[in-house]
Amino acid sequence: MLPSACMNLVDGVQAGAGTAEEELYRVVCQATTARLSRCGAPRADAEDSAHDTFLIVLGAIQSGGLREPGRLMGFIKVVLHRQAAGHITSMMRARQRSVSLDHVSLRHRGPDPEHEVIDHELLGMVHRALAGMRPRSREVIVRSYLQEQTNARVRSEMGMTEVQHRNLKHCALSMLRQRVQRAARVAA
Repeated sequence: MLPSACMNLVDGVQAGAGTAEEELYRVVCQATTARLSRCGAPRADAEDSAHDTFLIVLGAIQSGGLREPGRLMGFIKVVLHRQAAGHITSMMRARQRSVSLDHVSLRHRGPDPEHEVIDHELLGMVHRALAGMRPRSREVIVRSYLQEQTNARVRSEMGMTEVQHRNLKHCALSMLRQRVQRAARVAA
């Protein structure tokens, strides 16, 4: 899009012309789709990103935050880049916060082979139940009960208040119990 066309489009949006906003939406959708298709992102993600980008760009234009209207396309690309960087950062944080169940074990009740088999089956049920839970619920259970971290440490590292921690821990433990009991009934 030529700089003169960008300036006309920005002027139209600032004037409140509905057709200018529709054109801006079309331009943002094209830019977003082109950018995300190169990354192999699903179409639904592209549509969501296009809408988010449109709202950011529209807000910047309406508030006068776009200093050089002729560089609208560059501004859109910067917004897309920042959104992608933010998404990557949030995914990295989520990955860092996710807890692994690979090293989780139960204390054995005795050297008896029968108890070892029961413990192994119970551990399998707990693993499957934990794997099916929401990441935050799973994290609070693993940290509190399997890694035996203090409540203060769990709250601090998960960024929760005491009440939030207590509620999440209660709900997660209740969910875990239900899932394990359901698995035990199916296995029986």
